[in-house]
Amino acid sequence: MRSIRKSTLLNIVLFLSFFPFFKIVPWIEAEVQPFCALVALISIMLFSFKKDRISFLIILFFLFLFMFSIASILLGRSPGSVILAAGSYVLPLLIFLALKDNTALLSPKIFYTAFILYFVVGTLQTFGLLVWAQSYIQLIIPRFSGSPFGLGGRGVSFLAQEPSGAGFIVTLMLATGAYFYMINKISGKVFSMITIAVLTMLFMNKSGTTFLLLFIFFSVLLFMLFWYSSLAKKIKAFFMTMPIVPIFVIVTIITLNYYTDTVKFVALLNKLINLVESESIFSYGGIASLSGGRFITVAMGYASLYYGFGMGHGIASYQDMYSKLSTLLNLNWYRYSISQRFASGEEQKPNAYGAIITLDMGVIGLGLLILIVYHCWRSRDKVKYWGQETILRKSLLVSIFSTAIFIIFFRSTTTMPVAWVMLAYVHDFIRREIKAAEVKNSISQRR
Repeated sequence: MRSIRKSTLLNIVLFLSFFPFFKIVPWIEAEVQPFCALVALISIMLFSFKKDRISFLIILFFLFLFMFSIASILLGRSPGSVILAAGSYVLPLLIFLALKDNTALLSPKIFYTAFILYFVVGTLQTFGLLVWAQSYIQLIIPRFSGSPFGLGGRGVSFLAQEPSGAGFIVTLMLATGAYFYMINKISGKVFSMITIAVLTMLFMNKSGTTFLLLFIFFSVLLFMLFWYSSLAKKIKAFFMTMPIVPIFVIVTIITLNYYTDTVKFVALLNKLINLVESESIFSYGGIASLSGGRFITVAMGYASLYYGFGMGHGIASYQDMYSKLSTLLNLNWYRYSISQRFASGEEQKPNAYGAIITLDMGVIGLGLLILIVYHCWRSRDKVKYWGQETILRKSLLVSIFSTAIFIIFFRSTTTMPVAWVMLAYVHDFIRREIKAAEVKNSISQRR
């Protein structure tokens, strides 16, 4: 009975992870309210969690976060702002703690329900068939649109506040389908159907963020499939993929000509092509133009190590960011951010979990975060029985891990649970493989 209740809680955590944009508490301004973290906390309180190095690092992170929070309040920062900011840093880690050794208890049926709901809603939005329900759904998703979002060719937002936010959930759905395939809970045929559906959702969504995240996922997957294959299979793969190149080029040209620049991921491709042609792809302004300004806030978070001597500026320090910009005026590559991103005077948080932790907690926060992520992966070296038949699973593992790293350190809001659920998949899959390898080794030694 106890294990059933635990699995029930964890499946609720998974299900709610697909719906972080539901604004259940109206007086909290944040658009991302991952109430799955509260269910995760209940699971942790009832069933605890495995005490290992990762758990120790997370608890240590919480302790330093508490000390930084107290110091920030004593130095005059608003207690309410500090508590809200610190809480947003804690929530995704609670989700990770609850799931990291228990993903085998997750059910594909829960995933199917969320996936089908997203796909159906997105399809109805594409044809403008949810306009009648828009005012009702906006009670829990304030910026929900019953038709393609906004003006000028933007795509659908599914059950998110805007198309770019939906990109994270679409990516999590792909990673979840991949994970269930990796642990043999769904077949390869079902995973192929999920992949096709996800690519369809990309074209419905038309978001540059979705395009970027899926591009990272599939690029890493293809590279790792080629890397892990034998020489003969590499040669075969090379000749098999050669015809795909001109087809891809033709499809890209047609896509660029068919869609206007107002379609986000097409505009992203056009900008990239123009920057390559002008040889300014690696300039700061070039990178910033590709990111729509989000990269600037991320860069500012990490650059705070330079102008803050690595000490951090206290919790919720983004509110004082503009008082620090005078220091940055001496850095030429920040002139772009001063003139372009912050001309409106609006407060801008670093648009990545790792960046805002770095801004607030300095080297200590960033170092602990890197160690947590590193220890999710380092045990992989203990897996001794990777065979040719597991190449796809191994490649998917790298894709999930790489995409999660990118989201955590370069593109996410602090409360977004997506990357941490993906890291839980990676950690638990490696743990299961190590256990299987130990059993296999024990059997071989007995013989």
